[in-house]
Amino acid sequence: MMRMKLTWICCLIVSMGWAQSEMAQVGFTTKIGQQMPDLTVELLDGRMIDTKELRGKVILLDFWGAKCGGCLLEMKRLVKNVLVPYEDREDFFLLAIEVQNHKKEEIEGVAKRLGFQFPLAYENGKDIVGLYFQRVLGLPRTLIIDRKGKIVYQAFGYTDEEFDDMLKVLRRTVDEKE
Repeated sequence: MMRMKLTWICCLIVSMGWAQSEMAQVGFTTKIGQQMPDLTVELLDGRMIDTKELRGKVILLDFWGAKCGGCLLEMKRLVKNVLVPYEDREDFFLLAIEVQNHKKEEIEGVAKRLGFQFPLAYENGKDIVGLYFQRVLGLPRTLIIDRKGKIVYQAFGYTDEEFDDMLKVLRRTVDEKE
Protein backbone atom coordinates (compact mmCIF):
# COMPACT_ATOMS: atom_id res chain seq x y z
CA MET A 1 0.00 0.00 0.00
CA MET A 2 2.79 2.44 0.96
CA ARG A 3 4.67 1.61 -2.26
CA MET A 4 1.53 2.33 -4.27
CA LYS A 5 1.14 5.72 -2.56
CA LEU A 6 4.78 6.60 -3.24
CA THR A 7 4.40 5.55 -6.89
CA TRP A 8 1.28 7.70 -7.15
CA ILE A 9 3.09 10.69 -5.64
CA CYS A 10 6.00 10.26 -8.07
CA CYS A 11 3.59 9.99 -11.03
CA LEU A 12 1.80 13.14 -9.88
CA ILE A 13 5.10 14.98 -9.64
CA VAL A 14 6.11 13.88 -13.14
CA SER A 15 2.71 14.83 -14.56
CA MET A 16 3.07 18.29 -13.04
CA GLY A 17 6.15 18.78 -15.20
CA TRP A 18 8.74 18.94 -12.45
CA ALA A 19 12.30 18.34 -13.58
CA GLN A 20 14.43 15.55 -12.11
CA SER A 21 16.32 18.06 -9.96
CA GLU A 22 13.02 19.31 -8.53
CA MET A 23 11.87 15.74 -7.89
CA ALA A 24 15.11 15.13 -6.00
CA GLN A 25 14.04 17.84 -3.53
CA VAL A 26 10.65 16.28 -2.71
CA GLY A 27 10.11 15.82 1.00
CA PHE A 28 13.16 17.74 2.19
CA THR A 29 12.59 20.26 4.94
CA THR A 30 16.08 21.65 4.32
CA LYS A 31 17.10 23.75 1.33
CA ILE A 32 20.29 24.02 -0.65
CA GLY A 33 22.22 27.05 0.63
CA GLN A 34 20.95 26.81 4.20
CA GLN A 35 23.08 25.91 7.21
CA MET A 36 22.83 22.22 8.01
CA PRO A 37 20.87 21.36 11.14
CA ASP A 38 23.34 20.15 13.77
CA LEU A 39 22.96 16.62 14.99
CA THR A 40 24.58 14.17 17.34
CA VAL A 41 24.46 10.54 16.30
CA GLU A 42 25.73 7.25 17.67
CA LEU A 43 28.07 5.05 15.65
CA LEU A 44 27.63 1.29 15.78
CA ASP A 45 30.82 1.06 17.86
CA GLY A 46 29.25 3.32 20.52
CA ARG A 47 31.17 6.51 19.70
CA MET A 48 29.17 9.71 19.31
CA ILE A 49 29.57 12.10 16.37
CA ASP A 50 28.54 15.74 16.75
CA THR A 51 28.42 17.55 13.43
CA LYS A 52 29.48 20.81 15.11
CA GLU A 53 32.87 19.15 15.57
CA LEU A 54 33.07 18.45 11.83
CA ARG A 55 33.03 22.15 10.81
CA GLY A 56 35.90 22.81 8.43
CA LYS A 57 35.34 19.45 6.70
CA VAL A 58 33.21 18.56 3.71
CA ILE A 59 30.55 16.11 4.90
CA LEU A 60 28.75 13.61 2.73
CA LEU A 61 25.66 12.85 4.79
CA ASP A 62 23.84 9.73 3.66
CA PHE A 63 20.56 8.52 5.14
CA TRP A 64 20.03 4.88 4.24
CA GLY A 65 18.05 1.81 5.22
CA ALA A 66 19.39 -1.67 5.88
CA LYS A 67 16.49 -3.17 3.90
CA CYS A 68 16.32 -0.56 1.12
CA GLY A 69 17.53 -1.91 -2.22
CA GLY A 70 18.39 1.50 -3.69
CA CYS A 71 20.20 2.41 -0.48
CA LEU A 72 22.37 -0.70 -0.63
CA LEU A 73 23.25 -0.06 -4.29
CA GLU A 74 24.19 3.50 -3.36
CA MET A 75 26.22 2.36 -0.33
CA LYS A 76 28.28 0.00 -2.51
CA ARG A 77 29.05 2.89 -4.85
CA LEU A 78 29.86 5.14 -1.89
CA VAL A 79 32.59 2.70 -0.88
CA LYS A 80 34.09 2.51 -4.38
CA ASN A 81 33.59 6.09 -5.59
CA VAL A 82 33.74 8.14 -2.39
CA LEU A 83 35.37 6.32 0.47
CA VAL A 84 38.34 4.93 -1.48
CA PRO A 85 39.33 8.21 -3.18
CA TYR A 86 38.65 10.45 -0.15
CA GLU A 87 39.41 8.26 2.89
CA ASP A 88 42.87 9.76 3.47
CA ARG A 89 41.68 13.36 3.32
CA GLU A 90 41.59 15.16 6.64
CA ASP A 91 39.01 17.62 5.27
CA PHE A 92 36.34 15.05 4.35
CA PHE A 93 33.91 12.96 6.42
CA LEU A 94 31.39 10.35 5.27
CA LEU A 95 28.50 10.10 7.71
CA ALA A 96 26.12 7.27 6.78
CA ILE A 97 23.12 6.98 9.11
CA GLU A 98 20.74 3.99 9.02
CA VAL A 99 17.25 5.42 9.55
CA GLN A 100 14.84 2.51 9.23
CA ASN A 101 15.07 1.91 12.98
CA HIS A 102 16.62 -1.52 12.68
CA LYS A 103 18.39 -2.98 15.66
CA LYS A 104 22.11 -2.43 15.93
CA GLU A 105 22.78 -6.14 15.36
CA GLU A 106 20.74 -6.16 12.13
CA ILE A 107 22.67 -3.17 10.77
CA GLU A 108 25.98 -4.77 11.73
CA GLY A 109 24.92 -7.95 9.93
CA VAL A 110 24.11 -6.07 6.73
CA ALA A 111 27.36 -4.11 6.96
CA LYS A 112 29.40 -7.27 7.45
CA ARG A 113 27.63 -9.17 4.67
CA LEU A 114 28.20 -6.32 2.21
CA GLY A 115 31.72 -5.47 3.40
CA PHE A 116 31.04 -1.93 4.67
CA GLN A 117 34.17 -1.29 6.70
CA PHE A 118 33.63 2.32 7.59
CA PRO A 119 31.89 3.93 10.56
CA LEU A 120 28.11 3.59 10.35
CA ALA A 121 25.66 5.47 12.50
CA TYR A 122 22.05 4.79 13.43
CA GLU A 123 19.24 6.82 14.92
CA ASN A 124 19.01 4.64 18.04
CA GLY A 125 15.54 5.92 18.95
CA LYS A 126 16.14 9.56 17.95
CA ASP A 127 14.33 11.32 15.11
CA ILE A 128 17.36 12.63 13.25
CA VAL A 129 15.55 12.30 9.92
CA GLY A 130 13.01 14.91 11.00
CA LEU A 131 15.74 17.56 10.91
CA TYR A 132 16.17 17.03 7.16
CA PHE A 133 13.17 15.41 5.49
CA GLN A 134 9.78 13.79 5.89
CA ARG A 135 10.40 10.14 6.73
CA VAL A 136 7.41 8.88 4.74
CA LEU A 137 8.77 10.02 1.36
CA GLY A 138 11.62 7.57 0.81
CA LEU A 139 15.29 6.71 0.92
CA PRO A 140 18.16 7.06 0.29
CA ARG A 141 18.71 10.74 1.02
CA THR A 142 22.13 12.20 0.26
CA LEU A 143 23.45 15.63 1.20
CA ILE A 144 26.78 17.35 0.75
CA ILE A 145 27.73 19.93 3.34
CA ASP A 146 30.57 22.38 2.63
CA ARG A 147 33.31 23.35 5.08
CA LYS A 148 31.20 26.23 6.41
CA GLY A 149 28.29 23.91 7.23
CA LYS A 150 26.09 24.94 4.29
CA ILE A 151 24.09 22.40 2.28
CA VAL A 152 25.37 22.44 -1.32
CA TYR A 153 23.59 19.32 -2.58
CA GLN A 154 20.67 17.15 -1.58
CA ALA A 155 18.75 14.45 -3.40
CA PHE A 156 16.55 11.49 -2.68
CA GLY A 157 16.42 8.14 -4.39
CA TYR A 158 19.16 6.34 -6.23
CA THR A 159 19.93 6.33 -9.92
CA ASP A 160 23.34 6.04 -11.56
CA GLU A 161 22.84 9.48 -13.13
CA GLU A 162 21.94 11.17 -9.84
CA PHE A 163 24.91 9.49 -8.15
CA ASP A 164 27.25 10.73 -10.91
CA ASP A 165 25.86 14.26 -10.46
CA MET A 166 26.50 13.98 -6.71
CA LEU A 167 30.10 12.91 -7.39
CA LYS A 168 30.68 16.03 -9.50
CA VAL A 169 29.38 18.29 -6.74
CA LEU A 170 31.45 16.41 -4.15
CA ARG A 171 34.66 16.78 -6.20
CA ARG A 172 34.01 20.48 -6.74
CA THR A 173 33.22 21.03 -3.04
CA VAL A 174 36.26 19.12 -1.78
CA ASP A 175 38.54 20.91 -4.26
CA GLU A 176 37.22 24.35 -3.25
CA LYS A 177 39.55 26.39 -1.12
CA GLU A 178 38.03 28.50 1.64
